[in-house]
Amino acid sequence: MYASIDIAIDKIERQLKKHKDRLKNHRPAHIHQAGPVRVRYEIFAARDEIDGLQPEVIRSDEFLAKPMSVEEALMQMDLLNNDFLVFTRPESSDVNVIYRRRDGSYGLIAPGGESALRQQSAAK
Repeated sequence: MYASIDIAIDKIERQLKKHKDRLKNHRPAHIHQAGPVRVRYEIFAARDEIDGLQPEVIRSDEFLAKPMSVEEALMQMDLLNNDFLVFTRPESSDVNVIYRRRDGSYGLIAPGGESALRQQSAAK
């Protein structure tokens, strides 16, 4: 009986090692990125440039753009009650910006010629 238990344990250990190796070698593309994208933004005073003075920086912030889908970014922006959100696309690591327009609708700034929303809807 103990011999059969030892054989079963050895077999399970081999299967676990094999599965772990598969996970290491077959990761999705977004995991192999060089690193997260660092985003920095600055808010300037809304005054005209007088006497050659540079605009005054009111606020400055830096953060990491997280990989997420457009729908997830929209939900995150609404949850945070922000007017815009900078994020990366997991499938391409492109930096995108989703923003709330004055009329209440949303806009997406994405690199490339074709709209990312059209590509995503065509993929479904």
